Amino acid sequence: MSLQRIRPEDVETFTLTTNPSRAFASSSTAGTLDALYVFPRRSLSEKEVYPLSVFTGSFSDVDINQYLIVARMDALASSSNAGTISGYMSASNRQGSSLRKQQQVEVLRFSPGFTLDSDFLRKSVVLNSLMPFYKTAYPSAHFGYTNYHCLNFFTASNVPSSSVLLYANPITISGSSSISGSYVFSGSFSFDFWINPKYTTDNPTDSFKTGTIFHLSSCYAVSLVTGSSRDVNGYSNKFRVLLQLSSSTDTAPSLVNTSSLGQFMYLSDDNSLIRNTWQHVTVRWSNNSYNLGSGSFIVDGTAVGTFVIPSSSVTPSSFLPTRDNPNVLCVGNYYEGPNSGSSVLSYFFSTDTATREGLEELVSDVGFSPTNFTFDHPLNAEVHDLKIYNKHLTNAEIAALRTSGPPDRTNLLFYLPPFFTRESPTRQYYNGDGGVFESPFFTVTGSTTTPFTATMAWAVGGHYINLENFTRELIANRHPRLWELSGSVIGDTTSIPQSANQLLYATGSVRKRNATVLPCDNGVFYPAFTRFLGSLSQSLFVNDLGNSEPGTISLRNLISTASLFPGIRQDTTSSLIAGLTGPDPSVSSSLTLSPGRAPTILQRTRDNSSNQIALFDISNLYYGMYIKPGTLEIIDTALSGTNSKVKIALKDDGHGNVYRADSTGSHASWNSVGNVFYNEGVVLIKSPHLYFFGEEQYTMTFKGEQNVHVLKFNLVAYPHQQISSSNPSYTPVSASDMANDADKRFVYVTGINLHDDNLNLIAKTSLAQPLVVRSSDKISFRPKFDF
Repeated sequence: MSLQRIRPEDVETFTLTTNPSRAFASSSTAGTLDALYVFPRRSLSEKEVYPLSVFTGSFSDVDINQYLIVARMDALASSSNAGTISGYMSASNRQGSSLRKQQQVEVLRFSPGFTLDSDFLRKSVVLNSLMPFYKTAYPSAHFGYTNYHCLNFFTASNVPSSSVLLYANPITISGSSSISGSYVFSGSFSFDFWINPKYTTDNPTDSFKTGTIFHLSSCYAVSLVTGSSRDVNGYSNKFRVLLQLSSSTDTAPSLVNTSSLGQFMYLSDDNSLIRNTWQHVTVRWSNNSYNLGSGSFIVDGTAVGTFVIPSSSVTPSSFLPTRDNPNVLCVGNYYEGPNSGSSVLSYFFSTDTATREGLEELVSDVGFSPTNFTFDHPLNAEVHDLKIYNKHLTNAEIAALRTSGPPDRTNLLFYLPPFFTRESPTRQYYNGDGGVFESPFFTVTGSTTTPFTATMAWAVGGHYINLENFTRELIANRHPRLWELSGSVIGDTTSIPQSANQLLYATGSVRKRNATVLPCDNGVFYPAFTRFLGSLSQSLFVNDLGNSEPGTISLRNLISTASLFPGIRQDTTSSLIAGLTGPDPSVSSSLTLSPGRAPTILQRTRDNSSNQIALFDISNLYYGMYIKPGTLEIIDTALSGTNSKVKIALKDDGHGNVYRADSTGSHASWNSVGNVFYNEGVVLIKSPHLYFFGEEQYTMTFKGEQNVHVLKFNLVAYPHQQISSSNPSYTPVSASDMANDADKRFVYVTGINLHDDNLNLIAKTSLAQPLVVRSSDKISFRPKFDF
């Protein structure tokens, strides 16, 4: 052995940045994928060094320790303790493998509970510590989400197919030759909207039924029709637009013969719309006073079909006496009914409806609907920025509408963004139903001003989106009647223990209601928030600093704390406390109790920020130092309650923002539905529309970032220096038996030891095989240490 000083120039240090890819699937997806072991080095034959029954439970710690005690005593008393050691080894062999060394870590998904528990405290840390800390680096690190949504119309076996948005359309008749209403155009017109034909049939052999976007009886109908194209699996993947006007509107869209269109029926070019892609559609027509009565279909600025109507108007001048006036505009479905006698459209807005749902009254009569009608053409697509103009839009105007909302209200008859607004109709409990939910069993008269029903959320943990606040039509300022999109009060108790959400989601209309508004992922368009929300209540359109942001919906201070009882938090078991705070949301039998003055969950936690959130906690065993920005993707292929029809994919923008990214093409990465904190491995989904995201199953992929520090030594064995050994067994012999080997003196180098200045061994490395070093050899060794 020889010693050699290591000089500073013999040492190199550098760092390698690695980005390991990770994939994780919840156990309900298809078995847990890529769960990590806490101990990377483990063996099924490995036992605990010191037995711990908390991990093994296969034997008593006292028994195995007793073997060791006896073995020590035998060793002191005699020269042999072979018997007791043999007993100890036998007991060790009977012990099972170390369960502690087999422990795995998974990604944890949770939502705040009903009490001041650990999940609630983790939410508090995210909101009150992480968000303020990262605000300067992550612009969206505020407890609020973007007011940019789409209407999601879909069909499934567990939701009603007859759901529709019904907007009152009071008609004015002047004499016997003219008719007008809010949504009736007299001459030129334009329908303008964004659409994503996201859905197709369940089976390749099924026919795709025509779904209607707009329908005003005997005036117009705009529908989505399948094209001739099919994908490799046989599913429809391209579509077209059908326009029906005047008398042709009375023919159900699915009965229209697309190969031989009747009068006032027009189709865009075949396969002009692509599945799962956002496309801007304009259907326009000018009367004889402009362009000789020509019309066209425009998709993303390109004409995909033309038609000619040589007339000054396509609006009927009268509907009486055989048919009544078109008093209801249907969005998302097609009305099939006689619109006469007791089956007139105005019965959707009778006295009873106006009383219960707070909508305008069109007919002074009892009942809630016409007697003979169907809605059997449900739209299967996502849409947003729905507009109806009483003018022919120019190419320049269409180009402007493709990137932003309408510049003003000029010539607009109808505009449904949909934006969240604090204004909503005042609903009341009437004739056994209606009102604002406080629990599945109780409602109260009032209106809603929050994205979800706050009282029920903080009283019993029920999730119920306030669809009324998202579907306001901003030109006539009308709220729709939500047909087959509302829950009903449970009139009696239930014998099966169920939570509030289980009771709510037992109704198909609630399942569809809660999935009707989703975050929009159209990245080509940016809404005109300030143009149409400026005159409305702004109290929720603020960030965490209290600054006005018309495009942000705050999730803080959603319910008043004035009703809280001081000093009462957890105890709701006594009848006195239960009477004050209402039902215990964790006890199903308690849900039938009348709500108290202070909502139970609010009383317990004293936190009036939204609990309708989902959190994902990722151990740093997955990512190392932090999650690499821009690599996170979480997919829920079957959003709860949608019967696997609605898929949601979320990504991060590299700056802490989580956005929806389902469609092909450009995504709205600025549309905040959540946040990711890369250093902490925490993902927050804050949009209440995605409250159940990942609850049943999800997959997650991302890349980590981990530095590997490398210490490299350049050690040179110079000639005549490394040719001796202090090993007592060392014998100078010839390196070979060759006569021509002039330098026969040698040593074997088997390893290198590194010492400090006091010759303390601090590291060592071994060669793969001994190396022969002669006296004249100059050899360089380059050991490296990673840490």
